[in-house]
Amino acid sequence: LYVAGGGFHPAKTLPITVDVGTDRESLLLDPLYLGLPNKRIKGKEHEQMMDEFMEAVSTKWPKCIIQFEDFQSEYALKYLER
Repeated sequence: LYVAGGGFHPAKTLPITVDVGTDRESLLLDPLYLGLPNKRIKGKEHEQMMDEFMEAVSTKWPKCIIQFEDFQSEYALKYLER
């Protein structure tokens, strides 16, 4: 999106996947599942992990743009406001 429409050079982007687990039992039991094979973290644990992530990214790259994609809206808006 940013490369095609926003004029960002691909070398200036860093896609990051934050895997916080899944609550889908079928995925937890699937030996071919590539995600974190743990129950999804929630609540305070989720907040603490994301606070640490956001702090690290914004400290390392203070002018960066952070976009949450495929992220539950209840969490994404809260973290962007912080």
